Amino acid sequence: MRYLLGLLTTTAVLLGTYGLVEVGVDEFGVFGTPVPRREVCMPNTRVVKLRYLESHPQYDAFVLGSSRANSYRVETLDRLSGRRYYNLTSPMENAQGMEGWVRWLVAHRTVREVLLTLDYDLQEHPYVDSDLFVKDPPEFTGTPRAAFTARYLLTPPDQLAACIRAKLNSSPAYYFEVRTGEEYQPGRPTMVLAPRRIEMFAGGRGDPNVDRLAAMVGLLRAHGVVVRVAVDPVWAPRLLTWNASTYALWIRNVAEVTGGFWDFSGVSRVTLENANYYDDVHFTREIGNRAVRTMFGGGGDSFGFWVTPANVEARLRTIERDYADGPTRVRVPMPRDG
Repeated sequence: MRYLLGLLTTTAVLLGTYGLVEVGVDEFGVFGTPVPRREVCMPNTRVVKLRYLESHPQYDAFVLGSSRANSYRVETLDRLSGRRYYNLTSPMENAQGMEGWVRWLVAHRTVREVLLTLDYDLQEHPYVDSDLFVKDPPEFTGTPRAAFTARYLLTPPDQLAACIRAKLNSSPAYYFEVRTGEEYQPGRPTMVLAPRRIEMFAGGRGDPNVDRLAAMVGLLRAHGVVVRVAVDPVWAPRLLTWNASTYALWIRNVAEVTGGFWDFSGVSRVTLENANYYDDVHFTREIGNRAVRTMFGGGGDSFGFWVTPANVEARLRTIERDYADGPTRVRVPMPRDG
């Protein structure tokens, strides 16, 4: 009995010590611990941004979407819109996460404008349960806060050790600016060669519904918010791995529920140029700024299409040609391990 009690006590002490280290390092930013050089580790930006906005009410416009939309820079948006934008994009953001933000914003803020950015391959992509840095905060999910924070106290030791090593490194590989919501990796080169493997999130999906998009647009407009919608400029070889018919259906549905949106996808000189991408999913800031200028300037650039229910069928015919001619215009790397 004494041995068992000692074992339990030792286990409790070790777990407590580990928990204190976890809170002290706070690699995900969920405990609010003021640790020097936190920027070297990627936090759960959903939680960090929410906590920041709770005490900073000056922002009246927001970007929502995945990490790809990080390239729509708030500096450019502020200048062209006359608003005070904040970037609420998050890694692997899907429609569920975006709707969580929309509901929180209309309940807690005076919102003038929102830019909803869409990715066909992520709108219904489920989060991996073990990826703590993409977990939605309990304010969105209704999860008890104790259960939410407990998950972060059980972070794998190797992950915690990697973050500690990064904090001791004088050259951070990651930087997150909480005042704008933007992040970047210093010195990350643009993509000069096609990657060896493309992850096909949307490969076999049947009907990519837009019910959540319709709910978001309806809720925002009911609160007098100006809603802008953009489909991101996906890298052309990635687009051509998707199912053509379901992608066309999704585009048609987006046009119907929004009434009009900017489509920067498709096969074009922009999406064919590897140098316009950091990797096979993230486009550069230059391309993001070009898209913003198109949206707020009303066009005038050959990049981007204004799609409405009235002209969506013409847009779909162009997309059909993209898929039909793709194999002759684009060398699509086939996914393979290694």
